[in-house]
Amino acid sequence: MRVHHILKIIGGSLIIVAAVIRVLMFIFDPVSLLIYYRITLPEITADNIAEVIAGIAFAAVLALIILILLLILTIVTIIIHLNIGIITIAIRKSKVVSIFGMIFTVFNIIMGAFALISLADFDYFSGFILFPFIIYIIVLGICIFSLIRQIQLRYED
Repeated sequence: MRVHHILKIIGGSLIIVAAVIRVLMFIFDPVSLLIYYRITLPEITADNIAEVIAGIAFAAVLALIILILLLILTIVTIIIHLNIGIITIAIRKSKVVSIFGMIFTVFNIIMGAFALISLADFDYFSGFILFPFIIYIIVLGICIFSLIRQIQLRYED
C-alpha cells in the first residue's frame, strides 16, 4: 500500500473523529455550537412585569426552536462527516475525493477560524472547537499531499 493511501485512511478516520466530537459538543457544550454556527440570541429588555413574563415566554419558545435547529444542524453535519470520512477511506485512488476533501476541510477551517475568533470575543474557551480545527488542518495537509502524490505517480507511469 502506498503512503498516500495510508494517509487517506488516516484523513478519513480523522474526519470521522471530528463527527464524534460534534456529537460530544452537542451533548456537553451546546454554547460552542451556538458560536460555531454563528447563532446569536436577541437581547430582551422589559419595563414592567407583563413584558418580563412575555420575554420569558418568548425566550422559552426561542430556546426550544434553537435547540431543535442545533439538533438538526448537528445531525446533518454528522451525516456529512461520516459520508466524507467513509468515502475518503473507501476510494483512496480518486483525485476527485482528494479535491472534494480539500474543499470540505477548507470550509470547516474557515468556520472554525470564525468560531475561534468569536470565542475570543466572548472570553470563552472550548476544546470542542479547537480540536476539530486542528483535525481539519491535518486533513487538509493530507489531502494536498495525497493529490500531489497521485499526480506525480500518474506522470511517472
